[in-house]
Amino acid sequence: MKKINNFIIVVLIVFSYMIALYNLKRKLMVRFLIAITILPVLFVPKIFRKLKIKIDDNLEFLYLVFIVFAYFLGTVLNFYESFVHYDTLMHFLSGVFEAFLAIMLFKKSDSKIYNILFILGFVALISSAWEIFEFTASKALNVDPQRVELTGVDDTMKDLIVAFIGGILVLFIDKRKAIKK
Repeated sequence: MKKINNFIIVVLIVFSYMIALYNLKRKLMVRFLIAITILPVLFVPKIFRKLKIKIDDNLEFLYLVFIVFAYFLGTVLNFYESFVHYDTLMHFLSGVFEAFLAIMLFKKSDSKIYNILFILGFVALISSAWEIFEFTASKALNVDPQRVELTGVDDTMKDLIVAFIGGILVLFIDKRKAIKK
């Protein structure tokens, strides 16, 4: 699995670099920034490992697959604009992924209530941080990734809610697995 993950990372770096150069030549600065922003995101699992936080290869694989769907399909191939519910699906899957990450990071705590609150808080934190990033990009770059012009705050609230629902779903699945053991 490690070889597959490294292959995906290399392919994503090469594509991102090519896309960044293409957009820089065309003076599409927002697209250029999107292309280079993905580079540090690819190394988050490796950074966690350096901090002695155990990330297994399967979780890293899921993370990289999510990056492919959210970044390449969503942004580069314009699935966010081409498919009505693509943005909602990606935010739901981000909630699922964030919940799995939170479970993995804090599985050792003995307090079930603390774990539930932590996991849901972690999902809300990551989802909110993303919406803050989109809002900042809107203001700084005069773009509209939150589609405020079209939807008002509906898109942002929907994104936060479906990520939260994804986190709750993972909690229920994780609890059922624990009961079966």
